[in-house]
Amino acid sequence: MIGAKHNSPAFSLIEVTLSLAIAAVALVSILGLVPTVMDNHRAGADQQALGTIYEDLHDRIEGAELIDGPIQSAPFFYTAEGHFIPNALPPKSPEVVAGIGGAFFRAEASIVSVVNSPGMNAVKISVFWPLSDKRLPIAPDAPGSRLTYIVTPLTGKGWEEVDSEFQPTIEH
Repeated sequence: MIGAKHNSPAFSLIEVTLSLAIAAVALVSILGLVPTVMDNHRAGADQQALGTIYEDLHDRIEGAELIDGPIQSAPFFYTAEGHFIPNALPPKSPEVVAGIGGAFFRAEASIVSVVNSPGMNAVKISVFWPLSDKRLPIAPDAPGSRLTYIVTPLTGKGWEEVDSEFQPTIEH
């Protein structure tokens, strides 16, 4: 029986080895995409949280006095999902830790006068992330995102003459 040919429906060792090699190459290629996909997912989640943060800040600064400098209640803190954390809560308070999580984003907002445009102001917002345990930016000189937009007090000409004590506020 030596040298007899078998007509069995099985695969040869070479065919099995070749198919495993092809499967291994495909698997390694797919696994190579995982870091890129995870980075894109994280960036997308950050962009979604930033949109939520900017919308929340837009609503929070309405009514702020149009005086150059930081907005009085700034800085603002947000979770990784973009949920507001009241400044009064300490970073490791039970409400923050158990409830909505720790601060991941820090937003700083200020009002500046627009050059060569009297009576026109801009709100400048810088958002930093990630933060240290003390809610300070890890890279304080490099905000992750910036936004500037023009605001007006919605007052007419000569409002100073009508009420000199009136301080215009941001109105949307």
